[in-house]
Amino acid sequence: MKLLIATTNQGKLKQIQYALSDQNFKCLSLADMDEQFEAPVEDGNSVAQNAIIKAKYYGEKSGLLTLSDDVGLFIEALNGWPGIQCKHVLPPGATDTEKRLELLKKMDGIPQEKRNAYFLQALVLFNPDSKETHISYGKTEGRILEEDVPQKISQTDFGFNRIFYCTKAKKSFAEMDENE
Repeated sequence: MKLLIATTNQGKLKQIQYALSDQNFKCLSLADMDEQFEAPVEDGNSVAQNAIIKAKYYGEKSGLLTLSDDVGLFIEALNGWPGIQCKHVLPPGATDTEKRLELLKKMDGIPQEKRNAYFLQALVLFNPDSKETHISYGKTEGRILEEDVPQKISQTDFGFNRIFYCTKAKKSFAEMDENE
């Protein structure tokens, strides 16, 4: 069965493909589509709403079973900023490094005990034939580090992962391997 992974984030795409590698899906990316679709406007008020927007949009355009996600990074000391606006920390075209540095600049002077944060993710599976939508959530507690961890070459080294320390794993997301 074909499954469209509706993300333009190559790190997320690789993670999802890895997670589904033992399933009976042929995972396709947006780049695999014969027709290239403009991205939908993500104007939802939550990670779930934005993931639903993407899953339905790409599912209806492609006619394929579609998996989409949206993630927010919520930082306690910044009143939840950037939240669902992670992609918009800086204007379009900014690199992950530039976005991390901007976030760290906003966190400057905040002591470790007040750097609590969490990632909230919604995964949405949309079936364009039945119009059914299934939603799953994940939340990971942690804190924002004071600087990037040394570069790791892994599929988990993207976005804010070099500055997000996962309390449960006792390491940053960028230091984790695909299984973690």
